[in-house]
Amino acid sequence: MTPRKGERLLVRPPLACDVGIWWAAPFSTGHRGLVPAGELIECNTELAQGATAAVFVPVRYKELESWLVGTTDPRMSKYQGYSLAVDLERLASCCRPAAGGDPASRLPQARAGVG
Repeated sequence: MTPRKGERLLVRPPLACDVGIWWAAPFSTGHRGLVPAGELIECNTELAQGATAAVFVPVRYKELESWLVGTTDPRMSKYQGYSLAVDLERLASCCRPAAGGDPASRLPQARAGVG
């Protein structure tokens, strides 16, 4: 699967990814994360030739921020936001093109393990 900038995908089943946390400072941080099934993600950039991963943002960006980033970082003054790096093979096995509409307005009750 080779997503294009602006393309939306439906997550089915939960999607393991890398969460990049961006700062107004000369560094960034990140960790592994899990996008819940039923969410929509949108490709944020055009893929370079030979790319093995793509950058996405959840359509429900603010609603998933505490789930994917946590609650401490977004309260810090230099916090700028987050994005998701997704391996293309994993993307193909966990996502399909979105048919339109928004995902159910629900958050998982407990964090699941990332595999």
